[in-house]
Amino acid sequence: MNRSAILILVAVNSVLLGIACLRPARATDASIARSLAQATTRESKGVADRGKLLFKQLSCNTCHSTNGDDGLGPTMKGYFGSEVQYTDGSSERVDENHVKWAIINPNNKIMQGYGPTMPAIDYQKPPRSLQDVDDLVAYIMTIE
Repeated sequence: MNRSAILILVAVNSVLLGIACLRPARATDASIARSLAQATTRESKGVADRGKLLFKQLSCNTCHSTNGDDGLGPTMKGYFGSEVQYTDGSSERVDENHVKWAIINPNNKIMQGYGPTMPAIDYQKPPRSLQDVDDLVAYIMTIE
């Protein structure tokens, strides 16, 4: 039997049974999407885990709490997505870009209630790369 004859038989049987099986099952599409989502979640978790380690290694937790307590710097609990006020009267919503620039150039804009105390990056020790900064940002985004 050739391929066309087989497809015709499958089509006839599908109609008789009331199911459509002329195309690949959607379960395959769903399982692929699920696998990709799990891989992305694992990768995101891995990045955030690395950021958490850096947060401790760099002693960020000395000035920035993760539980809502006040410190020399703002708490990271609920920080991502919040609205911050600066000493120059401007304000902005905390997003990935805000956190990244606050790490790279911490004293460019000073938040109300805090002084220019955050040290600038020393490229002789972590964060040595933008990947380290991205890892820190990923971790900060998870602190609720």
